[in-house]
Amino acid sequence: MEINIILIAIIVLLLIGISGFFSGTETAMTASSKARLVQLSKKGNKKAKKVLFLLSERDNLIGGLLLANNFVNILASSLATTLFLSLMGENGVFITTIVMTTLIVIFAEVLPKVYAMSNSDRMAMAVAPIINYIILILSPLNKGVIFIVNKILSQFNVNQNPHDSKTQEEELRGAIELHDGDDPDYKQEREMLRSVLDLDDTSIEEAITHRKNVVTIDINASQDKIIETFINHSFEKFPVTNGSENIVGVITQNNLIKQIYRYNKKKKPLNLKKIMEKAWFVPESTSMLDQLQVFRDKGNHFAIVVDEYGSYMGIITITDVFEHIVGDVHNQENQPNLRSLSDGSYLFDGNESIRNINRELDWNIDDEQSSTIAGYIIHRSENLPTEGQIYNFDDYEFIIAKIENQQISKIRVKK
Repeated sequence: MEINIILIAIIVLLLIGISGFFSGTETAMTASSKARLVQLSKKGNKKAKKVLFLLSERDNLIGGLLLANNFVNILASSLATTLFLSLMGENGVFITTIVMTTLIVIFAEVLPKVYAMSNSDRMAMAVAPIINYIILILSPLNKGVIFIVNKILSQFNVNQNPHDSKTQEEELRGAIELHDGDDPDYKQEREMLRSVLDLDDTSIEEAITHRKNVVTIDINASQDKIIETFINHSFEKFPVTNGSENIVGVITQNNLIKQIYRYNKKKKPLNLKKIMEKAWFVPESTSMLDQLQVFRDKGNHFAIVVDEYGSYMGIITITDVFEHIVGDVHNQENQPNLRSLSDGSYLFDGNESIRNINRELDWNIDDEQSSTIAGYIIHRSENLPTEGQIYNFDDYEFIIAKIENQQISKIRVKK
């Protein structure tokens, strides 16, 4: 009799240990870092590959673990009840409830799960081979349970596949926000990652160089004027007009250098039509992601942007798309149009990008409706401001410093 009691007690404790193993495994699997596992898998870690495989079959994994864990817990409770009934009679039921609840909560739930949370990746990879066999053995029963559960849920119109692309993007954005620390590089990295995710939701209209700031070459201009334009502006490509804002083609820097060489050395007149390339027009509604992909596929990194009516709006280059992601890439032709004033305000050009301002000063001016600071003021005020006019929007004070040709050219902003 004593031997049977000791044997049952040992079996109960063993079952509680097995229950703890299943509880810890469930937590380790669900809390493991999929991103880290993917990296380890690419480096040839077979256990990481096994964990990823199990996670790809999440319903089978969770269902199998719950089946095994509940079976073990019920069996342990049944044996414990039999044990205490034989020792204490009817009072054994109450004692069993107290003892088993304490043992299961501490040793089969809290303890293994706390450990698994702290060592999720390592534990998941350690137990993956064993769990794979257990899931395989329980698969027929598990599939039956999942079928019944899905049928019940379908009666209540419950979405059984909530992880759509939108949800995955939200999870990725959340992970980006967690990328934080004292290192100033973290802020820049977060901004870049956010910008990458925004590419598909942002039109190229927010990154174009407006037509008033584009340097063009008139096809009917004198040779001296063409050479002067080229010398003063060392751009890779120039849009060619026919005397108005009608774009008739594009000239590359290399071809123009060759023509200037012939003009200087061989006294041959410049022939823009001979070297002019066909202009590539894109609508301003094109998303940044689509434009980047087309730039890559066509091998052409310069496009003319038009509105819905075909009117010339400006130009977009692959550099503009990259700057949308990494911030301004300043060079001699592109110095930042930002000046700090003694009163704590900043002076901007009207066509300065709101995104660049927010990135540079860590501000959060809304850029949903307007891409430039001037456009933002006109949108919020719903009129064309005059010089000296002051607006207060959100937490910012905007002072119209200069108006030129009915356009806001200079703005002072103070937070």
